[in-house]
Amino acid sequence: EEILAGSVSFLDLESKVCRLALEAAGLKGTDTGSRSASSVFGEICSYLGSTYAQQHTVESIRARFRISASYLSKLFRSNTGHSFNEYVTLLRIDAAKRLLLESPEMPIKNIARYVGYRDPFYFSRVFRNVTGESPTEFLNTH
Repeated sequence: EEILAGSVSFLDLESKVCRLALEAAGLKGTDTGSRSASSVFGEICSYLGSTYAQQHTVESIRARFRISASYLSKLFRSNTGHSFNEYVTLLRIDAAKRLLLESPEMPIKNIARYVGYRDPFYFSRVFRNVTGESPTEFLNTH
């Protein structure tokens, strides 16, 4: 109930549930040789949920979790319906929406940097593509 009440989006909830499931199963480390696809995916989600602002690539995640790029892509498509890059983008935009609502006085360029975008104009374009409104419009309507 705490996780559900404290989640601000579906992706946030999904990330927290993945972390909880990993804790409950006692899964640690990055050796994915004997674990199921769902546990590997949960571990990756947990990692991305806490490091979304870093510049992740399919290659960097593939190497970290010792899986192939095609397997990583397949995990994301089958579990989320999104590509790896789309998933990371959604994590970042969800974090940006939370920041906009929690700290409306924070400049957009700072929010962009905090969630992993170096260029605030590119961030605004991505934000609009995902939400249908600019960060400023989002702030004014919520």
